[in-house]
Amino acid sequence: MQSDLSWSRRSFLAAIGAGACAQAVGAAESPAPGAMKWIVGYPAGGGADFVTRVLAAQLGSQMKQDIEVVNMPGKGGTLAAGAAARAAADGRNLFTADNGILVYNASLFKTLPYDPDKDFALIGFMARTPLLLVVSPKSGFTSFEQILKASKAGRTPPLQYASPGEGSPHHLAMELLKSQTGLVATHVPYRGTGMALPDVVSGKVPMLVVDLAGGLVPIKSAAVVPVLSMSGRRVTQLPDMPTVPYDLTGPLNAYATVGLVAPAATPMPMQERLNAELQTAMRVPEVSRKLNDAGWETAAADATLLRAYMAAERAIWPALIRNRGITVAQ
Repeated sequence: MQSDLSWSRRSFLAAIGAGACAQAVGAAESPAPGAMKWIVGYPAGGGADFVTRVLAAQLGSQMKQDIEVVNMPGKGGTLAAGAAARAAADGRNLFTADNGILVYNASLFKTLPYDPDKDFALIGFMARTPLLLVVSPKSGFTSFEQILKASKAGRTPPLQYASPGEGSPHHLAMELLKSQTGLVATHVPYRGTGMALPDVVSGKVPMLVVDLAGGLVPIKSAAVVPVLSMSGRRVTQLPDMPTVPYDLTGPLNAYATVGLVAPAATPMPMQERLNAELQTAMRVPEVSRKLNDAGWETAAADATLLRAYMAAERAIWPALIRNRGITVAQ
């Protein structure tokens, strides 16, 4: 998400270029013998799981290692994050960390089973997917301007919008859009995009915030209608979809993002080996094609990009969560 640090597409691409030139230093060190475990804090079949499995297959081939992907969904990924933080720091334990794990959860939850600043070694940036506002074909809306006008007309009950969950990047992006436009809409959280889509398609809930990776298929099939890219730029796969309005009171550049981390005590040579392998995997044409086709923007970059990206996220989202009183049940 864009902040005062101006994390725009230009700076993202510049960081990719810088990361692509980075080389691992120090003596290469292999993980301890035995199968590697890669934890994902979300259900199988979701976006984070898809990225993880594509990269796990490639990394396993490169490193001649068996890599087991373990799904541990629950409580916004915090259960998995706690398990990953406590895992042995021997290079065999990996974790897919998203915006929520590294940025949002510290502000959303009263207590966490992990410390996002102290418990993880950042290995590298993997991918991000833009967030979109889509509507039901039965809603009668074809543009964000229509939605905004209708929401301010004193409708009873107010307009509703669905998201994949309380405290998700999708939920927070819509709350930021509301704060910047005066949009009036009530949040209806679901347990994943798959659970929300039937109610949106049927018109029970008129709007849904979806990431491109999860929304591309229903958009292409006309099950839902895209009305706004919340990423601040045109989406290549949907060139006719408008970007955010020009009269926002602040920046809005909303993505769901995933990076690779390991337990904090993982030795630096192992971290460097893992990053080098990750960069190699990200540059494999078949890997980038699979991810790009599924709606993900990829980057072959080191931990510097992930660290900078999350710093930009932290410059805006904790304040939004605090100012709008957003919490998630423990």
